Amino acid sequence: MTVPDAPLVTGRQNVPLMHVTEAKKHQFFKEGYFVLEKVINETDLAALRAGCQELLALQLEMMERAGAQTLGLSHRQERHFLASQHQEGSFLEGFLFGDLMMEIVKATVGPEAFLFLELFVVKSARTGSPFAWHQDSG
Repeated sequence: MTVPDAPLVTGRQNVPLMHVTEAKKHQFFKEGYFVLEKVINETDLAALRAGCQELLALQLEMMERAGAQTLGLSHRQERHFLASQHQEGSFLEGFLFGDLMMEIVKATVGPEAFLFLELFVVKSARTGSPFAWHQDSG
């Protein structure tokens, strides 16, 4: 995927996206991360949540049919990994390759970027098995 050089414009508001400031870029290159608060609009956030819930329900159904408590790295009612679903024609593909993500990718990775993995991790706070990336893992 090549990120376009033209100014990025949201499809909904027709205004330039400017979420990744020079200060955020500097922090990313120095510390390896930055936080963008409230940049996902309510409509997209609701669609992402609904998509995640749908994928979780499908995985739980698959586990039920197989009589399994685990499926790959997923453990029933403890933690679930829902990966590589954007190619199923869902809202997720449009979000991942949309203007907001393009702005972030171009500012951090550069104009030549490839999607390696997209993953929902579903884990309840303070319950279930430990997960190193999760804030309550210890």
